[in-house]
Amino acid sequence: MSRTLSECAAPFYVAQNEGSLSDPNEIVRGSALISYWLASLETLREGWEELKLSDAAVDAQLTPEHLQLLKQYRHTVFHFQASLVQARIVAFERNHAAVGWAIELGTAFEEFFDPHLDAIQVERIRSWLFAD
Repeated sequence: MSRTLSECAAPFYVAQNEGSLSDPNEIVRGSALISYWLASLETLREGWEELKLSDAAVDAQLTPEHLQLLKQYRHTVFHFQASLVQARIVAFERNHAAVGWAIELGTAFEEFFDPHLDAIQVERIRSWLFAD
């Protein structure tokens, strides 16, 4: 899911940075996709940790300061907020280095999982998938 969201969000992110996105509906759509994608990275990271997976490229991206920012962002996105102008959201969206990091993290996850798509051991994640 995170990969699909990133593929949908990327064009909006590029357009916003270029200033070529002017339709209010497209701005809202793009912001929603970017927010859900960034928040999904935290969920993916939690699964990574829970399953005790390890990969040098992924693990190198999982720095405490980035993870704290990502976790706060996810909580802000998925829990009711009286105002959408939350410091946690604005801090991430305006921090191009953090967004660049999120893109790198997503790429590292993708590179780890892609070769295993056909051979993912269901037994390894059965309890998570099926709540055994």
